[in-house]
Amino acid sequence: MPKMGYKFKEPSDLQKAGLAAALVLVLIVAGYEYTIIQTRDGSIASLEGTLAATQQVLDTTEAALQTAHTDNDALRSDINARDETIRGLGNDLGLAENQIADLTPITKRFSVVGVRGDGTGVIIPLEVKIVSGDGSVSVNIKNVDLQSGTQASVRTAVDVAEDYTGDNFNKKDVTVSFINEESAIVTIDGPSAGGAITATIIAAAENETMRDDVLMTGTIEENGSIGPVGGVFEKAEAAKDEGAEIFIVPSGQSVSVGGIQIIEVNDINRVVKLLFE
Repeated sequence: MPKMGYKFKEPSDLQKAGLAAALVLVLIVAGYEYTIIQTRDGSIASLEGTLAATQQVLDTTEAALQTAHTDNDALRSDINARDETIRGLGNDLGLAENQIADLTPITKRFSVVGVRGDGTGVIIPLEVKIVSGDGSVSVNIKNVDLQSGTQASVRTAVDVAEDYTGDNFNKKDVTVSFINEESAIVTIDGPSAGGAITATIIAAAENETMRDDVLMTGTIEENGSIGPVGGVFEKAEAAKDEGAEIFIVPSGQSVSVGGIQIIEVNDINRVVKLLFE
């Protein structure tokens, strides 16, 4: 048999152009994919760098927070210690203030009405001073004749004031002073100033303000009642001349004196209501 041969046919120009175009397209696609891969690898590397930097920031922040917690605990402990110190100082200050208050006398001034030797009424300044002490009671006088019973009346006044206020006068010293600035000696007839003394002691013990337009006369009894006195008319006139608008007298001893209101009282409770502002 005759041997058959294959004859290669030269591609046409169009086929060559198509093959060339296909090859170019393959190269373009391959280059694009390579570029994408490189870009992706670069992005991954960049992200890994960002993650590493972020982790470093997180680690630094965590360390800072731990340090802050430690500092905060130390600061809280320091604040608590300072609070304790402040509370201690406050207690010491309160104690010191109480001690100062105990050592600082409270003084109240009023007036009692006495009788001169010629039988006329006279106003005598009264001062009561209370300070922390051991329960002593003393009386100071200047140009005043305290007749019998006045010292005992002062003691009774202290006892009644203690009952009224509820204070423990065994831990207080009370000084009652009668200061007459006139040259002539005036007389306080026994316990007639007892009510005024009692009211003034109560005012000092409770640090109350006493009215300056009210005066009084009357004894003080152990049960707090106000007892009768002599010379009420003369005393009422002296009170009016002093400028008082009200003159307190024991129950049943009202007198008629123009220009001043006379009020009768039975006990120290009524006196306090009239005298304290």
